[in-house]
Amino acid sequence: MTKRASPEQNPDIDDELEEDRMTAEEFAQARRDLGLSQRQLAYVLGTSERSIRKWESPDKFGPNPVAVRVVLWILEDGFQPPELLEVRSEAMGAVAASSL
Repeated sequence: MTKRASPEQNPDIDDELEEDRMTAEEFAQARRDLGLSQRQLAYVLGTSERSIRKWESPDKFGPNPVAVRVVLWILEDGFQPPELLEVRSEAMGAVAASSL
């Protein structure tokens, strides 16, 4: 396992961490851009729907930095975790069934 450099060893880490920050509203918009409900994103991230609601609430601390990084991987890099594919498959099946 590779050990990450600390900010003292690599000043670029501060820039990377800054890029991964989102406000609660930006996190909520990213979720909507992915076409996911709070419940679906909670499943993809392996957390509770309550956590998603909390991260999207402007009077709380804001989104979890790890969750932000995963959402950015999905949006910007095309990362497709198996849970996301599963959620999207279920959604497509529900749409197909409702059109019958």
